[in-house]
Parts: sequence; structure tokens; C-alpha cells
Amino acid sequence: AKLIHNFASAAAALGLQLYPPLLEVSEEMLCTGGMGQAVALVERHRWLLEVEPATLQTMQALATDGMEELLFFLNPLIERKEDLRNLMNAVEDRSDEFLKADVVSALVEVRNFVAQLLPKLNSGGRSKPQDFAQNIGSIVKSADFADIGDKLSKCIQHRKGLERLYRNLSNRQEATAEKVQRAMETGSFEVKCDSSGVHVTLRYKSSDRTTSKMQEHEFMDLRARALLHPEGGKPSMRTAAKSFVHLADLAMDLRVSFEKLREEGHPMARDAHEAVPLANGDGVLRLEDLCKEARRKLDRWRQFLPEV
Repeated sequence: AKLIHNFASAAAALGLQLYPPLLEVSEEMLCTGGMGQAVALVERHRWLLEVEPATLQTMQALATDGMEELLFFLNPLIERKEDLRNLMNAVEDRSDEFLKADVVSALVEVRNFVAQLLPKLNSGGRSKPQDFAQNIGSIVKSADFADIGDKLSKCIQHRKGLERLYRNLSNRQEATAEKVQRAMETGSFEVKCDSSGVHVTLRYKSSDRTTSKMQEHEFMDLRARALLHPEGGKPSMRTAAKSFVHLADLAMDLRVSFEKLREEGHPMARDAHEAVPLANGDGVLRLEDLCKEARRKLDRWRQFLPEV
């Protein structure tokens, strides 16, 4: 009787109508002398006893209160094909969330499980109970989802915290996307040599048209967050993020080249100063040319020193 209840509840949570329906044994039936009817119903669904234990465990998790709310959270993310692995980095940064990395890891697997399951169910339509069990069983048999029942239960238990974590990450990604877009449209990388070393800064116009300045550690942090830009974002944002990452890498390559020139006493590295605008795609070519030029000067300098 419990198996019948779990299967019926799991189907309801997934928006699936079972036909013929699973007729549940009610307490009223047992209390009003309907034991014979109850036994007949259980006999009718005896096939449930032959279902694999892993499938039964998954059904039990799907039947848990809160599964519908978890699906309501996951469905839009699946439709947008969002990669929830980004949350693994976010949970380490968010000390105000009482979530452990294993909970977020479970959500990533549950998302993949649900993404594979829903197309098989013809959600909103009808399905035979045996087909329903077979569809779930075929996915659960995969090594990737061997313990998916436990992970479903864990995600249901922590669903509100997971939703908050996702919203926080989305807000941070929006702020990152805006900064990257501003940098690509109005910014420039500056590489400067002086007696204290080689310094790289990023300058760009903020939304209020004031000039913002980022030191090396700040724009490298922005670069790291740009790498986490979701696949579901706007194409223009994804392109800007990819370009910014490449430009930041080139700026750091130029810094390394200037640092080597400085260490080996090249006069150019005493007070060199380069400012490279990023707009219109010219920044990539300019930074690449500067890196090549710096490497050529370093090679020539190394050849010249022994002669001196």
C-alpha cells in the first residue's frame, strides 16, 4: 500500500496522469470492514514488488512533500540549459548560506536526472504505471544516478537555501556582465614600469560616467567571474565575457614580458608606459603586437649582453 502511494504521489509531483490509475488503500477502507477490497487492490498492484530497490527509493523521494516546489525551481533552469556547476564556486564564497558543497553537488546531479526524466514522461499526458516505473528505472540504472534517491531527498530538504544561493549568484553575474560590458566598450588596459616594478590597471567608465580603476587583483577577479558567465546568458554578454578574459590574459602576458626586461636591465623597462583601448576589437591586436615586440627586445637584449 505504501508503494502504491509513493508511485501515485511521484507521478502527481511530475505532472503525470497514470492510466489505469493506481488505486490507493485508504484508512477509511480498512476501518469500515473493507479489508477484502484492500487486499484485492494490493494484489492488483503486486508487480510493484518486483521493481528494483533503487527505483523504489527514487519513487519515495519523488513522492516527498516539497518535490513539486523543487521542480518549479529546476524546470526553468533546465529549459535555459543552465550549468549549475557554477554554484559549486558560489557556495564556497557565501558564508551566510548554511549549505555544504555536497548539497550543491547533489543539486547538479538532480538537475541532470530531471532533465533526462521529463522528456520520457510526456508530462501532462497519460502513462501506464509500469511504463512510468520502467522509465525511472532505466535512468537510475546508470552509474551517474545510482544514489539519486538520497540526493533528491537532500535537495528537497535544502531547496530554499539552494534557491537563495542561485539568486545571489545570478545577481552577482548580472553585476559582472555589466562591468565587463562597460570595460569592453569604454575601458583600457594600462601597463606601466617604474622603480617599484611593473603595474597593470584597468580603467573604464561606470554607469554614472565616472572613471573606475581596477588594480591587477581586482580585474583578475572580474576575469574569473566572467569565466563563470552562464551559457543561458545573452549572446552579446557571452561574447564580451570571452573577449575580456582573452584581453586580461594578454595584459598579464605583457606584464610578464616587461618584468623580464626590467629584471635583465633593459633600458626600455625603466619607464615604459602603454595604454591599450579595448573597444572595437583593436585591443587584442595591439596587446598581441606589444607582447611580440617585448619578446623580440628581450631576445635581442640577451644576445647583446654577452657581446658587451
